[in-house]
Amino acid sequence: MVLRFGERPGTLTYQWTKDGSTIVGATSTTYSIASGQVSDAGIYACVVTNTLGGTAASTNSVSAVLSVNAGPALTSQPASRTLAVGGAATFTVEATGSGTLSFQWLKNGTDIRGGTSATFSIPSVQVPDAGIYTCVVTNSLNGTTTSATSGSATLTVNAGPTLTTQPVSQTLAVGGAVTFTVAATGSGTLSYQWTKDGSSIGGAFSATFTISSVQPTDAGDYACRVTNSLSGTSAATSSSSATLTVLAAPVITVTVEPKTATVVTNGQVILRAGVTGTANTGVTWSITSGEGTLSAGAPGSITYAATGSPGTTTITAVSQADGTKSDSATVTVRTRDLTGDGLIDVLDLAIFARAWGSTPASPNWNAAADLNGDGNVDETELALFLAGL
Repeated sequence: MVLRFGERPGTLTYQWTKDGSTIVGATSTTYSIASGQVSDAGIYACVVTNTLGGTAASTNSVSAVLSVNAGPALTSQPASRTLAVGGAATFTVEATGSGTLSFQWLKNGTDIRGGTSATFSIPSVQVPDAGIYTCVVTNSLNGTTTSATSGSATLTVNAGPTLTTQPVSQTLAVGGAVTFTVAATGSGTLSYQWTKDGSSIGGAFSATFTISSVQPTDAGDYACRVTNSLSGTSAATSSSSATLTVLAAPVITVTVEPKTATVVTNGQVILRAGVTGTANTGVTWSITSGEGTLSAGAPGSITYAATGSPGTTTITAVSQADGTKSDSATVTVRTRDLTGDGLIDVLDLAIFARAWGSTPASPNWNAAADLNGDGNVDETELALFLAGL
């Protein structure tokens, strides 16, 4: 502050005041403040005194107001946030100042275009929005500006887990074991939920899901929803689908040939069993009704000997791979004792010879000579009659 006066007779002295109080040492025409502070604000004036011939007369200058722009005071700082992708983020500062306040938000130290109010909002946060946010508040007063920078607020974005391994489709036969696996990374705590055809599987809460013995009803599409939990937020990522194809169990069948046969007492017949639907084609033979004996032959075959009385014998082959699968043959055992005297001799041969070539309509028909029951007495009966003689 500087005062200039015209020439006056006498001696001039100066005394500066602030808000009406004398400023010690301020006794020149100029008063300077090297570094203005808030406490320096006030009304300044100078009292000029003219001393002449033992008299003194004083004059007061006009007042000069010193306003000090102290800069804004931040009364509320922005707070850090953790949000899942898609969440809304809002940062806020509150400030006071003696002039006009303006705001500029920054992310990682760079101005945010349009971020010029006390509040900065991101309606739907995405991974690139993560970072450190601050606000510079500027106080403008009488052509001067001062600024204050808020504290830092960190925005952490829970982007959800990243799946590094996807479950793989598999094809299995009934009874096989299957395991589906996912691998994931995330910034928080990971949790898992397996689904089948879009529905949650109870208790399937780990990175692997196993079915120890698959059944036809297990066929379907399997996937895993992996959730990343971080600071009260959660974000999930679903794996691709893996299809489980369950092959139908093979149908095991047993077929015995011939299905029927006729032998005479003490005669024999060879039976064979074919097995399909399994690599184990073995069978177990047994006589389930009637009399006779069995003796093993080539693989899958058996020889039946009619060692009992005439009648019907049932012989069964049971699959060794599946005991519920079987097939049977019926063997009719007839006697060559056509006379019923307990002997097989020329008398029986004579009866057989008289009936040769006959049918039930023939006058020489004898049902006892029809050894295979086909309604004819011919070469087949002859072969049976002569068997064992």
